[in-house]
Amino acid sequence: QRNDISCSSLGNSIRRLLFSSSAAEASSILFLSPTSWPEPNATAAGIRTVSLLSHFAARFCSVHFGCGAPMKESMTRFANNVHWHHIKPNRTDDMTNLLQHIQSRHGPISAVVFDRFYAEEAYSFRIREQCPNALRILDMQDVHSLRIGRQQLIKEIDQREANKKHTNKQIKMTSELIDEVMNFDPSMHEWVEDLSQQEKAHSTLLRELASIHRSDLVLVCSSSEMNMLKQPSWNVESPKLIPASFFQMRVEQGTTLSYDERCDFVSIGGFKHPPNVD
Repeated sequence: QRNDISCSSLGNSIRRLLFSSSAAEASSILFLSPTSWPEPNATAAGIRTVSLLSHFAARFCSVHFGCGAPMKESMTRFANNVHWHHIKPNRTDDMTNLLQHIQSRHGPISAVVFDRFYAEEAYSFRIREQCPNALRILDMQDVHSLRIGRQQLIKEIDQREANKKHTNKQIKMTSELIDEVMNFDPSMHEWVEDLSQQEKAHSTLLRELASIHRSDLVLVCSSSEMNMLKQPSWNVESPKLIPASFFQMRVEQGTTLSYDERCDFVSIGGFKHPPNVD
């Protein structure tokens, strides 16, 4: 939050800047990720990021994406109106040169989007030094402390139920246990003392909270996450939170079956995330 603008007015101005139908007066917007390029053919996160890039390309003079991972030739296929930049990890000069290059060729950088909280951790201090007037925007993608916390909660439930029944077999999820997982709030949960990975869940919460509070604005994927982040335990000002899910065309009503008419369950993916398996 800037000292000379309230969070509320800042939130209103960025909404007009980022989501209006007319082109923004700002010159450039820069996305930063330390570890991965967006891959719309592989992940839902990749689809959403490329959609965001295309959305902003119609509203800024130039859109840039910088990443610490090796460059992929396929990136230009996904969004050919985006400038792609490789940033060598832990190279201060590389970041400084990139920022100077963008601003000399395309004008001032008006906004910087951090792709998840660890991108904010890696790059935000450089942006504050080099581009003090740029808005710093955290794109959460997921609330990672919620995802990791739910994963640890499953383990806690397994351990708790096993202690009751004196068995090491995996516990079947009942509707009550599912409700417990779905209602989980990482900012309010008290972990049992002997849970081996509670430190990871708690440290992720603290790191994510710090990134949220250091950023001017926060892009949030779902309404459920928005409602959770507005709870007093998170202490986040509501105008700071911007709903930004998938930028896709709405499906016309009547083209799909109603909820009551549907049946069965299909899941598409590689099950790399243990919570998805659960």
